[in-house]
Amino acid sequence: MNTGHPVTKRAISYIRFSTGKQTKGSSEWRQDAKVRDWLDSHPDYEPSDLSFEDLGKSGWKGAHIEGGMGELLAAVEWGSIRSGDVVLIEALDRAGRLPLMQMLNKVITPILEAGVSLVTMDDGFTYTAESLDGVHAHVLVAKIQAANQFSERLSERVTKSYKKRREEAAQGKIPKRRTPLWLDGDGKLIEHLAPHIKTAFELYADGFGERRILRRLQETEIPEFQGLYGSTLKRWLQNKIAIGNWGDIVNVYPRVVDPELFYRVQERIAGNKTTRPSSPSKHELTGIVKCAHCGRNYNYHVFKEQPTVLQCSNRFMSTAEKCENSKSVPLGVVQYILLRTSKQARIDAIQKKKLTVNQKRTIVLEGEIASLTQRLQGIARVIAATGDEEELVEQVRLLSAQRKEMRAELAMIAASGDVVSVMDQVKDIQITNDDPMQLGADLQSVGYTIICDMNGGIATSHGDCKEWQYVGYERKRDAYIVKGGEDTTAIPVAPFRETAGTVNIMAALGLELDLTKE
Repeated sequence: MNTGHPVTKRAISYIRFSTGKQTKGSSEWRQDAKVRDWLDSHPDYEPSDLSFEDLGKSGWKGAHIEGGMGELLAAVEWGSIRSGDVVLIEALDRAGRLPLMQMLNKVITPILEAGVSLVTMDDGFTYTAESLDGVHAHVLVAKIQAANQFSERLSERVTKSYKKRREEAAQGKIPKRRTPLWLDGDGKLIEHLAPHIKTAFELYADGFGERRILRRLQETEIPEFQGLYGSTLKRWLQNKIAIGNWGDIVNVYPRVVDPELFYRVQERIAGNKTTRPSSPSKHELTGIVKCAHCGRNYNYHVFKEQPTVLQCSNRFMSTAEKCENSKSVPLGVVQYILLRTSKQARIDAIQKKKLTVNQKRTIVLEGEIASLTQRLQGIARVIAATGDEEELVEQVRLLSAQRKEMRAELAMIAASGDVVSVMDQVKDIQITNDDPMQLGADLQSVGYTIICDMNGGIATSHGDCKEWQYVGYERKRDAYIVKGGEDTTAIPVAPFRETAGTVNIMAALGLELDLTKE
């Protein structure tokens, strides 16, 4: 039934890139700007909410026929895109680079025959079913052929360049390519940067987050580390050039870290995909001290000329989930309880880091096996798409043999049962005492926690005594009173007050952590 109202003419944008890396660049915005310009000059068209983006698909392989362009064609066939509508494309190579007949039959013709126009925004041409009978048909054919030939040439150049670099790498020549920050243009280690890169890997393996590590790097005031982002650091940590590899070719570049450390980092990265890491903080106990009532972290509250206290971070929320726990716990009390209960957790953390020879080899083997498996899966997908090419089959045979050998070696490695020496334990405890942030990361890595309730009760995950009570402040002795088991301890407040809230609790109480006694 005709209502007498004209049917609104719509403009539908189609955006497609050749590589996934472009999706974060300016190309998408550039295309959007062209769409806006076209709409401004064609006020009789309205932009449609119907939008198909097939970001990251390769037009040369024709993969987008089953993606965004496939949906676009389906929308034409279903009538979602109607006669009189236009599809806006930046250039014809943005609509696909299939062979000529496939391009015409699978992409262009179905759209035009449905009464839908195709507008290429690079030259302003409008293609319709009628215009294909004239000169536009020749222009269209020439453009499609040019786009296809460009893709063939580009694909050939990239393939030859990559093959040449692989051959040079296998011969011991360093490939000419963009290298990470710690290598110069000739692929040599930059000596003043290499130790700091190794430290970054060590800190990440020990539980530090990207932002904490960046803060440490930037505190060195080395110019190359200024202005970096966490995403850049993450790429470094996953780049096998760090252990000298270029793809599957080993010992191409000088190592900046050992394989054992590199694969420990990969294990943690993989674990973080399922376990949310602690938020970055300048306070070493953040993520360790938690509320017994809502489970949130305790936050530091620093006062001028007064000792620092910790409180539930959810206490001051304005939402309905606001926590009822308003009890403050002095930092000195928490530090004292940590000192009394964290001995075994510290030892566990040290043993986790200081591995035996067999344990180190196991980490390397497991990492290499995972890498080989990933590569074999990739080759299997290529074979499924292209057939049993002799070169691919030979790669599968060689890689499978390597993986089989590594699995056999892994099966032969028995746990040595070696433990870290007492002297190593004492040495590392001294290091973490001097580096509170390292201590906090270490304790979190083994699940050490301190849980505080609204009545002053404090429970720990480790220690001979796991139940504590913060009694309160005693004015007469100017001390915090803490009970643990049968013992009552008075913690002097003055050292914490005099240092604006922070002090080494061991120094304040004249204590030492003796790991030689059990």
